Amino acid sequence: MQNVFSTYHERVSICATCNHHFTFQINAPLDASGYDLHPIAVRAVEASIADTQESIAKARFEIRAVEQTLDSLRAAEAKLQHALAVQRAHLAPIRRLPFELLENILEWSCTDAILGPSGCTPLELNAVCKQWREIMLQTPRIWANLQLTNLRFRSWSQRQAALKRLKYCLGMTRGLPLSQPIHVNLDTSSAGLNLAKILLRHAAQWQHLEAEYLPDDLCRLFNGQLYPHLHTLDISLLAFEDPLASGVFFNAPALRSVTLRNPLHQLDLSVPDLPWTQLHELHTASTFLFAIDLLARCSNLTSWTHENISLIPPEHPTATVTLEHLHTLDIHYDMVGRSSDLDFVFAPRLRTLRMSYKEEHKFLQPSSTYAENFFDISGGNVEDITLHHPSMALLDRVMALPNVRSLSIHASKVTPILDITFERLSLRAPGVEHLPLPKLEELSLGGFGDYYWDSAVAMAQARRECGCPLRALDLDLFSVDLRFLPQEPGSLKRLRELVPEFVASG
Repeated sequence: MQNVFSTYHERVSICATCNHHFTFQINAPLDASGYDLHPIAVRAVEASIADTQESIAKARFEIRAVEQTLDSLRAAEAKLQHALAVQRAHLAPIRRLPFELLENILEWSCTDAILGPSGCTPLELNAVCKQWREIMLQTPRIWANLQLTNLRFRSWSQRQAALKRLKYCLGMTRGLPLSQPIHVNLDTSSAGLNLAKILLRHAAQWQHLEAEYLPDDLCRLFNGQLYPHLHTLDISLLAFEDPLASGVFFNAPALRSVTLRNPLHQLDLSVPDLPWTQLHELHTASTFLFAIDLLARCSNLTSWTHENISLIPPEHPTATVTLEHLHTLDIHYDMVGRSSDLDFVFAPRLRTLRMSYKEEHKFLQPSSTYAENFFDISGGNVEDITLHHPSMALLDRVMALPNVRSLSIHASKVTPILDITFERLSLRAPGVEHLPLPKLEELSLGGFGDYYWDSAVAMAQARRECGCPLRALDLDLFSVDLRFLPQEPGSLKRLRELVPEFVASG
């Protein structure tokens, strides 16, 4: 065998205490390429193979024994870690906190908690100890602040467990109003109906409901319910296509804010039966004619947000709507000419106006189409104006308003911010007999621009000299032509001296 193998021994120490070790021998055959082995050498190799296999079996036995010992040690470590946590918990400062303070800490830790397929923070805190469980049981507002309808199911087993947790969490609210929005599941299968049924048992606790569509089965469930705490409703007009659904939310004495969407841009829509006279906020995404029909029913409206949707040339209203209490108007148009619809809205107490246009047009319509009557009648008391992609004619109308204190303009590529824009705000502008925007304190200019810094400096200095200085000036330079910007910091320094709150970004 000595002529066949290169033999060496190795030893692995397993236990230093009892000197237990594993010894094995490795027989490496010598290079035998190019000639046949002698029969005696063949028998020697076969015997060595058997010995090696036996050594492998012994090594595996030792490995299993060591692994069992390691598993036992890991289990012992886990028990010791648990015992250590319990021991430290008895000395933890949180155990000495007053009940009221600990209650606040647990409530803060559950802020923005979401009920998911695997659980949620309140359920986990509820299982920590007896004291924490008592706090969670005695504090239903923690459960009332939980986001309950963000469930995502993957299997029936997961769905059933999540629905069970949903029932438990709703029961823990003890009838308190739910602060988080309720999202109606669009799933019309039996699982979706089961979820809706569970939520409807607590409809009296809803404060904010969001729904895109109410199928017939869901409509029958919603109809006849009372919603004493519902103050915000965000729903698609498609939900009211069925006549049975028109008055579903009429019994909502606390309803103050309604958002109506028209995702399919339908033109022939029926007005749902809602408590319109008690609304303070209205958000509409529809044609202007449909929105005017709604406004005529809202006698106490204070805020209106409208996204004008029209796929055909619009029809103008036949009568003017008076909104005595409206102080905030946020309106979005697809093109400039559509803003003439505002001439049919009279808002004598309007304070905040935001207008935006999606499209940019090089060839603008005559000035009579830019809601001139609206600015003449309702613009006298406006103090805060935000314009997105305004036309030159619209800017001219805004410059004539007497009480504007804050003006924000995001210019388009077609009508960028130019030197003349600053000249219009300056007392030294040629051809201007009166002070433009005499009460202006805050000015923000962004979007596209081609102007020199000297124009901004001259405007700020002129307003200061005439006793109408700017308190804040924000210039967004991201889309401004950098060729016009100064190479030296002198202009920036001068603007900082003239305007206390000057910011240039981009």
